Amino acid sequence: MNTMHMTEQSEQSHPQTEPRDYGILHEHRRTDGSFKSIEELEIEYVQLTDKLIHKMTHGVEVTRDGERTREVPTKVIFLDKSARPLAWLVRDLWDTLAPEPGSDEVPQQPDFKFLNIDRNQWKGQLDPNSTQNYDASLLTEEQIEGLRSLYNPDHDGSFDAKNELDDEVIMIVDEVRASGATLDIAQSIIQRAFPGSKVFGAHWMSGMAARKDGATGNADLPIWYRDDSTNIKLTSGRGIGNRLPASEIEHPSQYFLSTRLPQKDERALRLREDFKKLSDGVASGEVAYIPDIDREEENQEERSEAINKKTLQQVYVARRAIRDADKLR
Repeated sequence: MNTMHMTEQSEQSHPQTEPRDYGILHEHRRTDGSFKSIEELEIEYVQLTDKLIHKMTHGVEVTRDGERTREVPTKVIFLDKSARPLAWLVRDLWDTLAPEPGSDEVPQQPDFKFLNIDRNQWKGQLDPNSTQNYDASLLTEEQIEGLRSLYNPDHDGSFDAKNELDDEVIMIVDEVRASGATLDIAQSIIQRAFPGSKVFGAHWMSGMAARKDGATGNADLPIWYRDDSTNIKLTSGRGIGNRLPASEIEHPSQYFLSTRLPQKDERALRLREDFKKLSDGVASGEVAYIPDIDREEENQEERSEAINKKTLQQVYVARRAIRDADKLR
């Protein structure tokens, strides 16, 4: 894998190390025509994941019944298939990024769950008039009870049965924002299924941009979702398969579940190895860490000193050099 040479100034603030031998993560050209080097990918993926971790440890402002409160999630639902790898990445980076600087205490990680809720799967039923307002009351009782049954320790499918997602703070994670419809639909469905819980959503990667062909779309996509250099959508790499076709569903819970693959997903195994290498690089200071901008400014500086062993300004200088070099590719 080719790596760029940093400027002399950036080498002083962020010494170049041997590139990690990734199997799946790689440099690529984005859909807007710009280039992303492996160094930029590392920094960006860590920073985006730090944003999720910050939400999990410090919470977000949630409005419910006109009351606004800060809520720390107790359950996190990653949407299959493409958000599942984020659970792996969060777990790998948790021990490094979740603690506060100077503290040996690692915050407890929320309980992770996975659901396959897709925009195309539900938009016709929840928004029959194409208003972009998604009404989960249009789901059948059977569908809702099927969803609740997944988290019912007594395996009682009724709505009123004991459920481990009742009266919780639930954070739903989608991997990339386009229209935002997938997350809106998922929030609507999950809020109806678990009405006593507080539910909010978060995207990992977001942002729209004008592409070279004049269309508007995501400037970039997660590398495990689609190879932007070839624009081929990848079906493997998440360790699970698609939902069953509607004609094969035997229990309503299957509307919300991915299927098992008949054999090992070798691409998913390589991706998990890549995430481990990436997280090891952050822990050792070899991969530059830029904290989530929602963290307090003083905390950002402290975290850079603790993890990078460099000031945040030094890390910014190194990243600027990387981005400048990428513009020439």
